[in-house]
Amino acid sequence: MKVVFTAFIMSSLVSCSHLKSIMKKKHPLENKYTYKKISDKEYRKQDLIPLQDFFKKPNIAQVQISPNGKYLAYLKPYKKRLNIHVKKIGIENSEKRLTSQTSRDIYWFFWKEDDTLIFMRDFGGDENIQIFRVSVEGKNEKSLTPFKGVKNELVDDLEYISKEEIIISSNKRDSKIFDAYRLNVRTGKIQLLAQNPGHFTGWIADHEGQLRVATSTDGVNTGVYYRETEDQEFELILQTNFKNTFSPLMFDFKNKNLYVKSNLNRDKEAIQLYNPKTKKVLKTIFSHPKLDTGGIISSKKRKQLLLVCYGD
Repeated sequence: MKVVFTAFIMSSLVSCSHLKSIMKKKHPLENKYTYKKISDKEYRKQDLIPLQDFFKKPNIAQVQISPNGKYLAYLKPYKKRLNIHVKKIGIENSEKRLTSQTSRDIYWFFWKEDDTLIFMRDFGGDENIQIFRVSVEGKNEKSLTPFKGVKNELVDDLEYISKEEIIISSNKRDSKIFDAYRLNVRTGKIQLLAQNPGHFTGWIADHEGQLRVATSTDGVNTGVYYRETEDQEFELILQTNFKNTFSPLMFDFKNKNLYVKSNLNRDKEAIQLYNPKTKKVLKTIFSHPKLDTGGIISSKKRKQLLLVCYGD
């Protein structure tokens, strides 16, 4: 019926009365298929997964161990919304719910030292994400970014760098662009690290928590900007178009070079070590002859790369 309706609605020669008579007629395909509603039990007998299983809340998600190794934290439904729960490792019946959100799920969370968790949520689906803190005892819940109509995003949790600070991006100064800030999760004090000139879309800090790389894109061209210290201005060091990839991933653990994903002068994307001062590739860390690389995972504590992802 939708096809018939659309076809005639586009013609200015069809009268309303004629259209109504058409709508009353059965579509030639209307009786071709029959549908039968069956129960979850019948689905499972046929080894089929019920459709609602793809949309229901997970029983547990985002499981994380506390830095001291004493607690597990995870998201779990409470009144149909995902909330943070913790339990002491090795102790039965020790689960405790830390948050009680009933209007929206908690998007994401992470540990900030042994006694504090940081989490993100919006209000009523407005996507203006605020950053909150809550203690491991479920006390002292507080919004660290209580700015109306403002969206905030995590840039770096500064793990093993700072016990009190994280780096975020926020559009609180200008709703169209995101500046970078250092945020104290204890006091709520926020400090501007870099003002976005209007086209920056991402930020990268080194392993001392210094914000030293920015990226930009206009949908076609991508730029990488670098500065040696936070008191300097960002300088454009490389620009690519839509045909090429050059994505800075992180600093090496000497804070001198960048691990990047790049297909410059090659067919497949590879993980390479790049010197931002000389603007040269130093070496290829990993490449695959047939597949692009995806990314890397490292240990900040051990200060080394752990694995490279790749696939089709």
